[in-house]
Amino acid sequence: MKNVIVIGLIIIFAACSSNHGYEIEGSIDSDFKGMVFLKKQVRYAYETIDSVLVENNSFEFEGQVEIPDVYAISLEGQKANHKICLENTEFEVEFKDQETLIDIRGGIFQTLMVDFTAEMGALDTKEREFIKLIWRDTSTTQEQKDLLYKDLEALRKNKRNLADSYIKNNSDSPHAPVVLSIYIRNFMSIDELDSVYQIFSETAKLSNTGDHLGKSIIATRRSAVGQAMIDFTMPGVNGEELKLSDLVKENKLVFIDFWASWCGPCRASIPELKEIYADYHDKGLEFFAVSYDESRDNWIKAIEEEELFWPNASNLKGWNCPTAQDYAIRGIPASVLISQDGIIVSRSLRGQKLREKIEELLE
Repeated sequence: MKNVIVIGLIIIFAACSSNHGYEIEGSIDSDFKGMVFLKKQVRYAYETIDSVLVENNSFEFEGQVEIPDVYAISLEGQKANHKICLENTEFEVEFKDQETLIDIRGGIFQTLMVDFTAEMGALDTKEREFIKLIWRDTSTTQEQKDLLYKDLEALRKNKRNLADSYIKNNSDSPHAPVVLSIYIRNFMSIDELDSVYQIFSETAKLSNTGDHLGKSIIATRRSAVGQAMIDFTMPGVNGEELKLSDLVKENKLVFIDFWASWCGPCRASIPELKEIYADYHDKGLEFFAVSYDESRDNWIKAIEEEELFWPNASNLKGWNCPTAQDYAIRGIPASVLISQDGIIVSRSLRGQKLREKIEELLE
């Protein structure tokens, strides 16, 4: 019955909001006098679209959105971005002080998001408690750990069920793709992910996370093992243009290493990569390092510190690097191995498994 009511409200919203925008009325129960920012999430970051000065402990935003989406409100001097599922309706935002949000009220999707976040937040807290007792508390006996681990597995199943239910019952919500991305995606095959993605409404698919998920599914299929490589050109250390296809033509195998100066696991793996390079470079293996750095100074410093002698490239766009998106890279370190005929022959191999694959291909 609750779902029927929600669907009815969504229909009413669509009919009534086409000629009206959003109104956000906010209050701060303190003497804060700074700016308040309204931000739109764009891929992994928030971009400010409006700002107002707090006057007499209050502030107000007005505007119109083409589709509902996840935005954020933040206060000057604070890093916290408080999510708001923005649609063309009225909202009330209440802060206790500069650091403490009390509530954001208004809107069908906002209400659904707040309720889900509260319920999932309680499970997240309990999960952290289990993790602490099992892996960090030295006083926990092995027998207690075994019992706690069973409870942890049951709790994680409850989290998955809660996320599944939220997505299926709220496929119009721009927050549903966010829930899929955070709580379920990592446990799915690409076919399973695509199947769930298809239940979203077109509006939800056009949201920031919905759009990103859709493109990621396409990129994952396009860059799977057995597919043709996706060529790219990127600036090298001295500003020269380095092209993947040029390296592929000149070598039997090209190992693309996605890394960054700030990535500890990436840098920890470099000594082993150097050993592999030394063993197989003369047999036709080349490395091509693509950095997720945004700071040129940090990137160059890391190359010098690690004494990286193979081709290094970066467009200094961080997580917005188009090449990383083309190859559906969601975390680093990551890698793609390409044969001389331009076919992707492996992904995400490291250590001994990488060595064995290279030996197999160079036989």
